[in-house]
This record gives sequence, C-alpha cells and structure tokens, in this order.
Amino acid sequence: MSCLECPCACSRIASLAVSPDVRVDVRLGHTDTTYQPLSRIKSESFALELRSPSMVSFESNSDSYEVWSPLGSVCGGRGTVWLARHKPTNVQVALKIYELDKCEDEFELIQQEIRTVRQLRHRNIIHYLASFPVSQQLWVVMPLLGFTSASRLVATHFSDGLPEPALALVIKEVLQGLSYLHSKRIIHRAVRGSHILIDNSGRVVLSGLRHSTTIHDSTHWKKTVHCYPLEARYNLNWASPELLAQDLHGYSENSDVYSVGITVCELGNGEVPYRDIPSTLMLLEKAGRSRPLPL
Repeated sequence: MSCLECPCACSRIASLAVSPDVRVDVRLGHTDTTYQPLSRIKSESFALELRSPSMVSFESNSDSYEVWSPLGSVCGGRGTVWLARHKPTNVQVALKIYELDKCEDEFELIQQEIRTVRQLRHRNIIHYLASFPVSQQLWVVMPLLGFTSASRLVATHFSDGLPEPALALVIKEVLQGLSYLHSKRIIHRAVRGSHILIDNSGRVVLSGLRHSTTIHDSTHWKKTVHCYPLEARYNLNWASPELLAQDLHGYSENSDVYSVGITVCELGNGEVPYRDIPSTLMLLEKAGRSRPLPL
C-alpha cells in the first residue's frame, strides 16, 4: 500500500499532479502497491516501471530538452527545479538547473552528490538520468516526481500534518532507503521533509545526498565519523546531538535515525521542530539531550 493510497489522504491528494498530463491512480481499499516492472530484478535494484524513463537514453545537451515551468528551488535559491520535456521521446522530466556563479561554495557538494547517486540503485533513492554543463549552468536531469517533496505537500495541502497512516507509509519507505544507504556505509546527514520526494504512484524517494558521507577512509572501514558536514547550517534543526557535539566519540549511521524522528514531527505536526528557537539555544537543548518543545 503506497502512501497516496491511504484512505485518509487520497481524496485530498488525487488532483495534485504538477501537470494535466500526469495522472494519479488512487484506489480506495487497495492494499498493494502495483508497479509494472519491465523485468524482475533484485529489491536492491532501481524499480523499473512500465512508463518509467529509466530505460531511455537521455542526451547530455540542452537542445534535447524543452524547459516548461518552475517547480521549486534548490541549494537555498542557488538553483531551480523545472518541469521539462525530453524532445526525442516526449517524456516529462524534472530538470535541476544550478547557477554555477552562485554555487561556488557548494560546487564540490553538488559534484559529490552526482558521483554518489551514480553508484546507487534502489527504488527509494533518487536516480539521475543525465548531468552536463550549459554555459554558466549545471543541468541535472531526473525522473519527474509529480508530488514533489513531502514538506511542500504538507505546507500546501496538510497544514495540520499528514494523516498518521499516510505518514507511517512515507516513513516506512524512507527507512527502506536509509537501510540501503547504511548497508553501503553511507550516512545521509540531511534527512528532512524537503529531501523526501513522492512520485505519482506513491513511491517515496530520498534525495539530498550532497550532504552525505561514507564511513571509511583510504585504508579501512571506520565505526564512527568526526567530520562536520559542509553547509550544515541548512540542516541544523534535523541534525543529531552527536553530530553537532563534534567530540571524540564521533557519530555513525545512528545519527540518521534521530533525523528521521525530527522529520516525523515535521510531517506529522505540519511544523519544523525548533523553528522559532534561536540556533544557539537549540544547540544547547540538543547537547542536553532534550526533546523538541511541544507545538
């Protein structure tokens, strides 16, 4: 059962696709998510759907894409996500366009994200179809996820938070994606509502991997990590106490579990925990292992 097939939520979500050509099949009382794979592959592989663009060859040039309308922003406004069309196949895609002159401080993180995503194949992890430079821009082509992010869905249609059954199904697939990342010894470090994407069939996809890190160095695997993530200021509300502490104990994959808990509060209540608290006070509260203040 996908998160959009929840009886509590389906009646309010069924018409939220970003384009009239993108349709949602939501059936009340249907208990199994129906995907139409081209081939039966291992669960660790990326799920191929009958109409998915994952089997299409996407060219690395701007002439092959027709950019339509904006869907949102990325990297704190340094880039924009656009609805676009792949001209040779007429397939709708999402196109992330980064303005490189505005992303100098995050360019290495963007490169890291592209390299990391290329090495991963899982139905709950974001998949990039192509990436290439265009003048002073970087274009990243990805499958169209019609319901965009979970945080945007909550902000525009569920101001009091997602219904509990729908929230449970979203978090279940987030945990499946995290389990895969952790099996590869990758710590996400940025689990939050805006990095949880939902497609038209209800499949949940985890993005935001530019903040991730691996639990190994050039010689051996490590149990903990001590490095502080670059541009961490965007994710402080969701960051775990052990990540923020920066002590000799370090942190591990378990820090993502704390972020999942904060994300549950965010999506379940319709508010970001610690939103109205000064950063210094929030850091002190987390260092003291306190829980988020009630809304």
